[in-house]
Amino acid sequence: MEAARAVIRHLGVAGYTDVVASNMGTRDALWSGINEVLELSVRSDPEGPIISYTGEGLDIFAVAEALTERGWFVARGNEPRLIHLRILTAVHVPIFETFLDDLRAVVAEVRARRTAKDSDTVTYWG
Repeated sequence: MEAARAVIRHLGVAGYTDVVASNMGTRDALWSGINEVLELSVRSDPEGPIISYTGEGLDIFAVAEALTERGWFVARGNEPRLIHLRILTAVHVPIFETFLDDLRAVVAEVRARRTAKDSDTVTYWG
């Protein structure tokens, strides 16, 4: 709570509101971009800065592994198997399009029969 107050004092209410709006715009763009990939679907309409998505007929853990190899941190969830993007922040605003480009490329790799090397590792239980 103290951290939120410090940020509001530093940015002002309008500045803080702008940051939140920008973060939510990034979340919405990620949600749309992920859902545009045929095999992927976001698990629900995200209300906050967190997105989880699954892959139909796709080794979603292979997708996570390939994203990690490209420098992205994504968590793996179980039951159902999914990728969990943790809290989106202002850091993600300028890079989300690059993430979506990499995601599309990775899905194409997995579609071409890539499978996860470590298929049982789960990093998130929710």
